[in-house]
Amino acid sequence: MTPFQEFRLWARRAPNGQRGAAAVAAVGVLGLLIWAAVPIANSGSGGSNPVVDSGPIAVSSTPPTPAPKPADCTTATGPVNGVTDNQITIGVIIVEASGIATNADLGILDASIQRKAFANMIKSLNAAGGVDCHQIVADYVTANPADQSGLQGICLDLAQKKVFAVLDAGAFAAFKAVNCFGQHKLPYFGGYLLPNSQMAQWYPYLFELNSQDQVYRDMVVGLQQQGFFKSENGFTKLGYLYNDCHIELHDQVVQSLADAGVTADQTVGFNTGCTTAFTPGASLQQAILKFKHAGVTNVIVTGLVGDMSTFTNLAQAQHFKPKYGFGDDSLITTSYGFARPNPQNFDGAIAIAPDRNGEEKTPGTTQSAETMKCGQIIGYDLWKVGNAAGNVCDQMWMFAAAVTHAPTLSQTSLADGLHAAKAVPFAYPQAPNDFAAGSKVTYGGQYWRPVQFHASCTCWQLISQAFHPTPS
Repeated sequence: MTPFQEFRLWARRAPNGQRGAAAVAAVGVLGLLIWAAVPIANSGSGGSNPVVDSGPIAVSSTPPTPAPKPADCTTATGPVNGVTDNQITIGVIIVEASGIATNADLGILDASIQRKAFANMIKSLNAAGGVDCHQIVADYVTANPADQSGLQGICLDLAQKKVFAVLDAGAFAAFKAVNCFGQHKLPYFGGYLLPNSQMAQWYPYLFELNSQDQVYRDMVVGLQQQGFFKSENGFTKLGYLYNDCHIELHDQVVQSLADAGVTADQTVGFNTGCTTAFTPGASLQQAILKFKHAGVTNVIVTGLVGDMSTFTNLAQAQHFKPKYGFGDDSLITTSYGFARPNPQNFDGAIAIAPDRNGEEKTPGTTQSAETMKCGQIIGYDLWKVGNAAGNVCDQMWMFAAAVTHAPTLSQTSLADGLHAAKAVPFAYPQAPNDFAAGSKVTYGGQYWRPVQFHASCTCWQLISQAFHPTPS
């Protein structure tokens, strides 16, 4: 999920009184508002890590079977931060928004529920023998995503405490402050998604549930397989709405469209620039008029998930109703918030989801074994509590697999451990993964499946339950 896109929406549209009362948080909020506008891969300071190749990787045609747990535990070759003979201390960051909005305003799990979920997961792992023969000890820290200087301070504090690794419920999201963990060589397991270039820059210290690059590559491939670009399905011309905050992502989409057989003369692009918070309605209106005049029948969007409410309402008013195609860059969860798109204009939209979103609304589907297991451990039905509560389990399981399979008990070996694990069974909302051996992959999301929006239920439902591998 991405509560911070919801935060930006709320911050823009909240009543004046609420915004005025939160003026004391203005500096922090400004940092929050521009997180999507800054090319974060280049925003680190003081780091000398080279940016390594972040291209696609080879994945199995079917999700790989996780490697069996090693018979023997690994040992540290010397002193390791946060590690004793029988304990590993980790930092656990709990999101507690304040100032301009609260967790309840943003649709984020209450801080007490987050902490309970992490505590129950750690208790479950410790009861089963711990991780690599060590009991996990958590150092809990609360973080306000609106306070950027506070985020930097939390990173520095955890580095000074010499914890072994950090698990974040989502406070750092894709903010530039996350680079601090890479700079201090402190393994960070996030609950969102980052660009490949950023994870490559700080390899092997940034671990995520997904990758922005992968979401958009899969989008084009998945839409092609769904016949989105076929003339017999009504396709004539493609409107491509994008921003240039991460121009490398746009370039990748253009190349993917060419690979899918969509020619330049079939494409009408509209660049909204790299605006703070939201694209002005006048700009979106201009895009709609351009698309409509050019005879656009299909529209794809990247990097503008928070603008879909305004865009579709304007499009509906202008009697412009294209067929929409998306990558699930939090679009599905945002569709259920107060920034939901116009259901009539959006009806029939297709999203290529590198996750399990949509199964909770699809008749006849059942929870996966990992989803049920996670729910039992943390004490909540993941389909009902929502807000990506299952990410807590997925982050803990990902961390445990990396430590357990690492060649040595060290902070630099966790990526190797993840590759040796091959895969980690994830709970809803995350999908199967493939941490290919020999790669530099420190993120999940290597499989996708198509979902569709239905105005009749104002919900997303699976088109197919089968997962497809991301293109290599």
